[in-house]
Amino acid sequence: MVDPTSTYSFSHPFSIASGLAGASVAGNTLALRDDADFGFYNGVLYFPGTFSSLSVAASAPFASGQIVTFAADVAVAEPSAPILLSAAIGVLALTPRRSGQSIRARH
Repeated sequence: MVDPTSTYSFSHPFSIASGLAGASVAGNTLALRDDADFGFYNGVLYFPGTFSSLSVAASAPFASGQIVTFAADVAVAEPSAPILLSAAIGVLALTPRRSGQSIRARH
């Protein structure tokens, strides 16, 4: 008898970053065996690159299947970065420019 398997087909390529022992990946599909030896799976999937949406099609042989939680790692600029950049530009704008003429001292 073949063990039943839950599959999750994603719209983007991925790799298993951690956990999910006993799981397998073929293309954009994650396969999780649904048997007593493996039980509940726990792990992290890594989706490289940038994209505006991610879809998944799930197929589970049992009503319970697996619970899947999604999270996004979004790069956020340091709040102080725009302030420091604005300050630097402001200082440069207010700094007097030298002209090509030399300054002579008066006696």
